[in-house]
Amino acid sequence: MKSLDFHKTYRGLVNRLKTHHSEDGAMKLAVGGEFDAIGILERELLIQFGLKKDGYVIDVGCGSGRLAKPLSEYLLGGYLGIDIVPDLVRYARTLVQRPDWRFEVAKGLSIPAEDAKADIVCFFSVFTHLLHEQSYAYLREAKRVLKPDGKIIFSFLEFAVPNHWSVFETNLAALDTDIPLNMFIGRDAIDAWTSKLDLEIDFIERGDEPYIHLPVPVVFEDGTVVREMGSLGQSVCVLKRAGLGTLRNRYSGILDRVVSPEPWCVDDIKYDGREFEMTGWALAPEGRHSLLGFTLNDREFEEIQFPLPRPDILDIFWYKAGADRAAFCCRSSVKSEELFKDGYATLKCVNRETGLPVRADCNVYFPPDTGPDLPDTERRKRISGNESALAFIQEGFTTFKKLDLALRRNFNRSLRDFRNVLDWGCGCGRVTRYFYAVPEVRLFGVDPDEDNIGWCREHLPFGEFRITTLRPPTDFDESFDLIIGMSLFSRLRENDQWEWLAELSRIAKPGAVLLVSTLGESTVARTGWKERLWNKWHESGFLAGETGPDQYYVNAYITQEYIRRNWSDLFEIVDFIPACIGNHQDLVVMRKRGL
Repeated sequence: MKSLDFHKTYRGLVNRLKTHHSEDGAMKLAVGGEFDAIGILERELLIQFGLKKDGYVIDVGCGSGRLAKPLSEYLLGGYLGIDIVPDLVRYARTLVQRPDWRFEVAKGLSIPAEDAKADIVCFFSVFTHLLHEQSYAYLREAKRVLKPDGKIIFSFLEFAVPNHWSVFETNLAALDTDIPLNMFIGRDAIDAWTSKLDLEIDFIERGDEPYIHLPVPVVFEDGTVVREMGSLGQSVCVLKRAGLGTLRNRYSGILDRVVSPEPWCVDDIKYDGREFEMTGWALAPEGRHSLLGFTLNDREFEEIQFPLPRPDILDIFWYKAGADRAAFCCRSSVKSEELFKDGYATLKCVNRETGLPVRADCNVYFPPDTGPDLPDTERRKRISGNESALAFIQEGFTTFKKLDLALRRNFNRSLRDFRNVLDWGCGCGRVTRYFYAVPEVRLFGVDPDEDNIGWCREHLPFGEFRITTLRPPTDFDESFDLIIGMSLFSRLRENDQWEWLAELSRIAKPGAVLLVSTLGESTVARTGWKERLWNKWHESGFLAGETGPDQYYVNAYITQEYIRRNWSDLFEIVDFIPACIGNHQDLVVMRKRGL
């Protein structure tokens, strides 16, 4: 490293390799070895971050075609590969045999392409050999040639990754030689560069964590086979234009804070008595997927595939870094008696650095299927939108468990400590069915759906179920110690809400507890609202959508401030737990005044 002239040192390295190896050997060693395996990993990384078959790629530091060769098997669109070593450029051109692709010798720190040309500009093992000023200049050029919705992808070395320390030791041992410079980049430098260039970090991951989804196994030269998830060894960063300007930055910051700590969701569960599997999605803080782990009864799953592509989550959480790679699939072999040793299984998304849940109110609970009959498939789908029986069980029991935890936290009481309980809007018993385990409770369920009430009467004999009208009053008097209302205030217009609040106050005993769910900021942050609508909602605190076919139900969004300001006329607002029910609805804990 006697010279910092990267042109001179790299060309010298190639010349030395050519004197000791065949041309093929020298050309492949010149880019660091593992020519075939790393090339495939690089190609899959580009595809993972949105490269289409008809896209255009600019490969800065293309070398001898390590990426270009496997990429030619996928990419039908255009390609420009540039490198500072003429011999490498000639070899790559010959190897790839794509006359429609350009391979050129790099001149200075410029990219020979017109503005807004590329879908992806990549720098693999390039910034690792440049001064920071040179890397910044290249990023500035990359932004110039990038399409508005394009991505810049680069690999880098960082001291935070223990495996990278050996590279630093090599630097120390070679201070007086002419080997190429190995440069480390701190994330604070990347933050500064992106800020100055009006770019945003879309994804960033450590080199010692798998972050590349592999459709087929990749075989390394020593026979090692990597399946499902792989890594380049170097850390990787993906940038995009901050092209929507200050307005989007301000609003995206608001939404980002609303869903922090980040939520997660279990979409489905499978258990055959031997292997437990859960699938879903999880948002990682600042897109740092390596921070997240998943546990089953406080033990990390034996097999965790994360992050996996999930573009639909990016459509929802467009403001969260790494949201397009939020999917997970976790598996563990576990016997039934161990799985349900506490009476149910506890599933958590945890911060690996602290070992604590990222959001404890978003823990998921799964019981054995030993309770009352399950509703039929069509009935389950009508209520929850999901045909899966195990998902129905998980969703209902998790809500039941969270209600119990809310009571313990606020009143040091459990569900079994309440004598008369009303499940207002019980449906087909998704939550109600778990009261079979608390016979101390006298349970009532009401719903305007005559068919569901008929099913509950037949299959849930531990409760008393009545048909109610869409509007109050009910035929109860001051009867209940506890009233539960899930997903009802989320469906009522403002006037209807006031009518039902008055009715619930009438039929609740003095000091009775009410647990109701509402749609608040955590739900709105998933809707795609524009900032103007967000501001309008916050001005009034209440916003309802269009009525459905029944001309009664709507989607109703309520701010916490509105609830505390208005509902407190009838009830004491004891607690407000954001994104608790279904990991997106807020849970309002209230108590009737007068005890």
